[in-house]
Amino acid sequence: VVGFIVFRAGFPVAHPYAPGRAVDAIDFSPDGSLVALGGSKITIHAWRDGIGEKLLEIDEPAYPIIFGPNGILVTANGRSTIEVWQTKTGELLRTFESHSSYPRVLSPDGKTLISIDHSGGKVIFWDIQKGEIMRTLDIARNSDIALSADGKLLALSEQPPVIQLRNPWT
Repeated sequence: VVGFIVFRAGFPVAHPYAPGRAVDAIDFSPDGSLVALGGSKITIHAWRDGIGEKLLEIDEPAYPIIFGPNGILVTANGRSTIEVWQTKTGELLRTFESHSSYPRVLSPDGKTLISIDHSGGKVIFWDIQKGEIMRTLDIARNSDIALSADGKLLALSEQPPVIQLRNPWT
């Protein structure tokens, strides 16, 4: 069984999440009410109001994990795909064939996923609704990215230590 765990913030930290298993990914929902933990061999659970009630269980690998608006959760599942989940229902909304791409950020409106293909040296912009690649940017291998909270600036880190700031949409 592989996957991730989602539970309401405020749940006791000492809860045995997955004894003997590493937590490889963690993220808060935008409103701070959920926390998701993921890894290569963990089941998804959600916990309400700190009482341990299971809300969601999805048996998928999850690294990394990215929350977006409206209960969207994006994961890479270890089978060369990126998955977009609705945390309220557990429904798999979309699967992207990503090869060696890893999700990094969602646009503030939750409509665009930005991933990095480290092996190919590309930043990939995905249209979540259509399931299509909108565009790509060439980057150096082993780079990382960050998107400003308003979605107007994309920071690219490259080797040697160089940071580029650019408009992600042009």
